[in-house]
Amino acid sequence: MADSRRPQDMWRKGDGAKPSPRGSPSAPRGPSKKGKLFRNALILAAVLGVVLGLLTFLRPAPEPIYLSIAVTEYTNPNWPVNAFARQDSEALRKHFGVDSDSPVQSQQRDRILSKLNEVADLSRDKLKGRPIIVHFSANALVHDGSVYVLPSLAKPGITDSWIRLDELLEPIKRAQGNRLLFLDLRPVVDARLGALSDDLAETLNAALDAREKANDLPFRVACACGPGSSPVISRELRRSAFGYFLDRGLAGFANGWNNENRISNRVSSLELLTYTEESTSAFSTKYQQPSLPTRYGQGKDFDILPVPQGGPTAVAKPETADAYPDWLLAGWKERDRWQAEGAHRRLQRTYRHLEAALLRAESQWLGGAELTEAQRHWESEWRDLKAIKQKYPNPIPPVRSLARVPKSDSKTRGDAEILVRPIIDRIKATPTFKMEDLAEVQKLQKQLGDKAPDANVVAEMLFRAAVDRNEPTIEQFKQIVLTLQSLSSVPKYAELMMLSFIAKVDPARLKYWKPGPPAPETQTIPRLLMSIQAGEQAVACDGRALPWIRKDLLQTDALRREAIVNLLQADFDGRAAALVQINGCRARYDLIQNAGQALGQAFRELDETRVFLASWNGFEAPDAKIQQELDVLWSRLAGQCRELIPLLNPPTEPRLPNAEQLSGIANDLQRGREQVLELVKMPPNSANSYDLQRWLAWPFWNAEKRAIIADRMSERGVPGVEQALGGLPEKPSNQKQSPPDDRTNRNNAAYRRARHALDLLRLSGDIEAAKLEAKFEALAKKPDARGYQDLGSAISLRWSEQLPERYKQAKMAEQAAMGWAIHPFDLLAVARSGDTFSRDASAEFIKQQQKEFAAWIGEFRDQLDARALGKVEGVGPLALSLALDELAREQLNWSP
Repeated sequence: MADSRRPQDMWRKGDGAKPSPRGSPSAPRGPSKKGKLFRNALILAAVLGVVLGLLTFLRPAPEPIYLSIAVTEYTNPNWPVNAFARQDSEALRKHFGVDSDSPVQSQQRDRILSKLNEVADLSRDKLKGRPIIVHFSANALVHDGSVYVLPSLAKPGITDSWIRLDELLEPIKRAQGNRLLFLDLRPVVDARLGALSDDLAETLNAALDAREKANDLPFRVACACGPGSSPVISRELRRSAFGYFLDRGLAGFANGWNNENRISNRVSSLELLTYTEESTSAFSTKYQQPSLPTRYGQGKDFDILPVPQGGPTAVAKPETADAYPDWLLAGWKERDRWQAEGAHRRLQRTYRHLEAALLRAESQWLGGAELTEAQRHWESEWRDLKAIKQKYPNPIPPVRSLARVPKSDSKTRGDAEILVRPIIDRIKATPTFKMEDLAEVQKLQKQLGDKAPDANVVAEMLFRAAVDRNEPTIEQFKQIVLTLQSLSSVPKYAELMMLSFIAKVDPARLKYWKPGPPAPETQTIPRLLMSIQAGEQAVACDGRALPWIRKDLLQTDALRREAIVNLLQADFDGRAAALVQINGCRARYDLIQNAGQALGQAFRELDETRVFLASWNGFEAPDAKIQQELDVLWSRLAGQCRELIPLLNPPTEPRLPNAEQLSGIANDLQRGREQVLELVKMPPNSANSYDLQRWLAWPFWNAEKRAIIADRMSERGVPGVEQALGGLPEKPSNQKQSPPDDRTNRNNAAYRRARHALDLLRLSGDIEAAKLEAKFEALAKKPDARGYQDLGSAISLRWSEQLPERYKQAKMAEQAAMGWAIHPFDLLAVARSGDTFSRDASAEFIKQQQKEFAAWIGEFRDQLDARALGKVEGVGPLALSLALDELAREQLNWSP
């Protein structure tokens, strides 16, 4: 028979137990009706609680709204590369659902703030109740004591184009529900950009800590690095350390890392923060570059993601970094060729642009940027820079003297020696020529012409034979000239013109030039030839030397002309006086030559050293001891440049300079640069991959050494990362690592950057920069973070803004004196349509000075010589006068 009891009765009585017979003495007395109701209520509440608990446990937590903004596409090349930020963003984005966002296009100021406000609005409306997680990565700096984040279109010095920290935080503060912000800010440290000190982490810490204490930060903020530390980037992981361990934590490795021993199959916000902080700290410490993530704010713990069913998923393992790009290595080889050709002195701004573009492309490679775009941009710049170099070839005036002809190689000289030496020996052995002597010499001369040896080598050998201290006879001298004329092409040099002139002088006059009583050692012809060569050597100098040597050249040339005319017209007594005058001219030419050479050397060494310092500026050696020695060498070189610059200001009245003083300082500059390059030959053998990456920023490695350093980075990269990953903590330590106190190092670095910047400004002729020296000296005695910020802003204003503007308005000579100090990214060396100023004034100025000097020589030497000789009767003077007129036209019409 079926049981007719109601289910609730059965639930109350138990599993099918039969009731006791009514009135049976053995049956217990049941509870009262009121007691039954109370008991049932308790049971029901317990059951409901269990059910609700199970439902809560089993029900998926609300999926977070995830937004990742990584600013990687800076349009202004002054900003550093935000290394591997894109890879961090993409890796984190994969952990979240389809409605999460990692917008590449939201890198501009307005779009960043709009995107954050959009998320805040959604949290209060359609997506109410869902947690918000924001990952933000960008460059940042401190200005006027506040933290500013740099969007993609940020402009140096224009704070309105930046984002204040408060502007970034406010939308997230306005949002509702659980919120979590991962803030990965990369410090910008550059004196030109107003950032002398890396105090981003300290300033950020102070700002967020103040908000937290004021209860104005109702959500958690996790910063990639706290005070005393810096972000760590690994090329082998292709990530930042902070981003890498966030990725691992979200993959499930953070499960169980809650200090409250929370047990769950989900990763919570506090678990993720604790895991990331401790893992990043341990890894970076082993990596020899401590990075200590720090959290701020208030907020409840909340679930983020479930742990995958099979346990934590694997994340990227270290891999050998990409090889040094071939196109970039080819670029550095081109830079080396420019330097070998002296383009770094002549094309100062163009050369610096080339070097800066290469360093920028290299930093993009190191920072994981898209290399196809980097290569395209570099090749475009390279085409423009190469066109500038072709427009400004080395402005070498026509070679007027045998003494200035470049030396031929040993084989060429040896071949010419075999042909010419027998002729010279035969001529010297024959004071007077008979018919058979003439026939033999003519045979040798014909063989010489048929063989066509290097004409310059032959001419030099014949000239030396003509000026031999054992003065040749007139007959011997004429045979030397005929030997020269047997060549298929006779070079046009001043000494050779004089050789031809003497051979055509009227024999009746030449008798006065023969050695013999009463002055057998007068050596008229050799002295005449040597005076011509001395005069040519005196003007074979940098065209910028003309203001110093012009007066002495005019006077000495006038004396030489007078002496030559007297030698052609006067009797024997007049000849003796003219020879004394010729000797005096040679001595004066020697003084002018020494002065011109010293000036040229000083200009050359100053040009090279200023560009050297400008390229060096900004480099920080990973080795503290080497850095100290570099600081000493910098101060010495900058001081020597300051000493030399006033000496190279053109004099108000032409006068020869102190050649010994100029050469002494110039030699010191050369030795100083050599000491710098000797000190930093190659990175220390102990340098790890991270330090080698920093060493690669040294601009003076040639292409070969850069390739070697890149190979070393690859060799040491993976083992170094694997070692740092080994032995990471497996559970929270509950111990907070104290940040290192690096204030002394940061103050020293800020001092160095300020010193370098002020030195470069002063060497560029910025007299206003001297006013900043007092502020700098005060900070040197008593370092102050805010004081360095103010000084940095003042330096940036003068260097990156006012110096380029002053350059545009200045005269060419002033532009050449300051242009080297302007960074190419502040004012490109490549000309733009509508420019009313020279983009590379040093090249223009040197070209102009060389042309003016060449024209001056043609007008005030060659033409005056031609007029003087044209008034002397005879075939020889007339021929030389015509030759000098031709030489003058060449000088006047020469254009570099």
